[in-house]
Amino acid sequence: MKIALSLAIVLAVVGVSPAVSALDKTSSVAEILNQLGNSTKSQNYRGEFTYEHDGTIDMLRVVHAVIDGVEYERIYHLNGPEKSFMREGQSIDCVTAGNHLLRGRRLTLSSGRMVSIDQNYQFHMRGEERIAGREALILQLLPKDPYRYGMVLGVDKQTGLLTKAVITEGQKKVWERIQFVSLSLDDDMGIEAIYPDLATGKSSLAPLVESSMVDGSVVDGSVTTEVPASPEGSMIDNSSEASASAEPPANDADQDCRQPAASKAPLQPAWVPNGFVLSDYSYSDEDGHMETYTDGLSVFSIFIGRVTDKPSQAVVRNGATVSLLTSVPSDNQFVTITVVGEVPAVTAHRVTQSLRVPVVK
Repeated sequence: MKIALSLAIVLAVVGVSPAVSALDKTSSVAEILNQLGNSTKSQNYRGEFTYEHDGTIDMLRVVHAVIDGVEYERIYHLNGPEKSFMREGQSIDCVTAGNHLLRGRRLTLSSGRMVSIDQNYQFHMRGEERIAGREALILQLLPKDPYRYGMVLGVDKQTGLLTKAVITEGQKKVWERIQFVSLSLDDDMGIEAIYPDLATGKSSLAPLVESSMVDGSVVDGSVTTEVPASPEGSMIDNSSEASASAEPPANDADQDCRQPAASKAPLQPAWVPNGFVLSDYSYSDEDGHMETYTDGLSVFSIFIGRVTDKPSQAVVRNGATVSLLTSVPSDNQFVTITVVGEVPAVTAHRVTQSLRVPVVK
């Protein structure tokens, strides 16, 4: 299961800097977002939270630790089948393209055009709430186009950690809600908190990672979405414009994190929504080519996978996460394409329709 956009914000997208300080009702939006990034990646904490989506409620526990400058995190499912999954992160000094955008800085695309997060979202302070027995500031993010979700975030005043996230589309649709019911900090947390079996010698440091690829056996072919004829977005030359550089770089290590490997995918999007930049590219025999795009808050990935004899077509939704599976003909066979992300279905459809063979320059 993919825990969706709100946890993507908590676990992956946000930025980092060494200091964490308390927030109050006079804090600016920029201060709150920056503090959210600082706290999430630099503090050791435990907590339990509810995850509501698709008419169901899951209860989960998270353990997050920073050990020797590297993030480790394990999430346990407390109801249903017993399972957990693990995330082993980058160095806390790494600032990716998504980190950079969320912290309010600008990126320069290869075309020379500048992008920033406030070009695509409106930010509004919505007062304070008590969450998990703690005081939190409430921040609402409204998208400026239909190609990304809106959000309501609760940020803990004392720690700067995210304690609530509501993901919305349009005026009324709530796709999912995450809210902590308990939260505590633990400065003395060691690796055994992430890998409990290490204390008994039953386990080695091998991270458990769940793939975000679509399981083709679980699909709902009845889902359809109307695609606008002329969407607002970025027409890009085989995604080359979507690669970005940050100015000025904080240090050499940060610059390396912000520059993804050049994409070698055989098909690349000619259109992505305004503000989305290529943040990662990888290839594996199992998943094929993978490109990941982000605007600093929303994230989607494109998988160019295996060759098959039969065409595939399906749409799967899990809360705010949409998975669009399709295929394109190639030499009397079909190449499988999957767009997976915390974006509206209309965005996934439009990105898929824009895929082109890249032009060699």
